[in-house]
Amino acid sequence: MMKYPLFETENCLLTEIDYEKDLETDSLYTQDLRYARYWCKGIIKPLSKNEMKKTYEKLEKKADESRNKFHFAVRTKADFQLIGYVRFDWVFWNDQCGEIKVAIGHPEYLGRVEKELIEKLTYYGFHELNLHRIDCYISQFEEELELNLKKVGYLKEATFREAEFFNNKYWDRYVYGILRPSWSQKLEA
Repeated sequence: MMKYPLFETENCLLTEIDYEKDLETDSLYTQDLRYARYWCKGIIKPLSKNEMKKTYEKLEKKADESRNKFHFAVRTKADFQLIGYVRFDWVFWNDQCGEIKVAIGHPEYLGRVEKELIEKLTYYGFHELNLHRIDCYISQFEEELELNLKKVGYLKEATFREAEFFNNKYWDRYVYGILRPSWSQKLEA
């Protein structure tokens, strides 16, 4: 039996998208524009089920064609309910670098499961994808996500001052990163 299940955390399962069941739930989560920001390119707005389906299809097509994107639906272990998603948005194979995103739409789980998801993605990136470096771009208002990145061992490497406009205010955008040697040291400790 595997000691460290690859697609399972303490509270969550990482699964494929269910095109029949996930559309409505993900569409409802985009009513929260904080979550919709992760899905929308350009103008941020709530997405209908049809728009969500097109977005899923584009994501899958890009993943198949480029072979540098890995997307997982995040579900609760208790009742298999969709609560958000995680993904490697880009993997640069030549440089052995990747960029992760963590988006939780269910309000009850927001801030409660990100740390375990970041740890799982980091493990997956270093041990399965053989990456050397993993980045995560976050907004200044995502304070809990920032705290969880720090807990896992990510370091703030860049600040883009007032690079995002959200909720009638300009916010900084941060880049957090971790290298495989730092991750390995943390695991050994």
